[in-house]
Amino acid sequence: MLTAVIGEKTLVTSPVNTAARVSSQAFFNCSTSVNVTDSVTWDYNKQGSRFAVRIYTSRDGVKPGQQDRFDIERDDANGAHNLIIKNVQMDLAVRYFCGLGDDGIQAAADLIVLGMIIHAILAQ
Repeated sequence: MLTAVIGEKTLVTSPVNTAARVSSQAFFNCSTSVNVTDSVTWDYNKQGSRFAVRIYTSRDGVKPGQQDRFDIERDDANGAHNLIIKNVQMDLAVRYFCGLGDDGIQAAADLIVLGMIIHAILAQ
């Protein structure tokens, strides 16, 4: 668990690297100090890309075009804005960022996707 602090804005729980099988769900935790729940964001960045793709803002919810792949488990009482990847696919094996708006407070984690060949080997 990582705690990042600038003033009173804090990431209390940060996402950690996660492995998930193709067609399963994946889950990344992110909790903030309760007084900053209106500025939480989730983004992802594909390897080699200079630009992040916005998935979610606590003000607007999951962005249009992202709703079929992502959901948020939100609990304002404890500042949770947990990212759910609904149906893991190989192209979602990227780095995900939970942040506090544009304040530079951010934590990242990678999704490692286990394909069908690895499933067969692990099942033996």
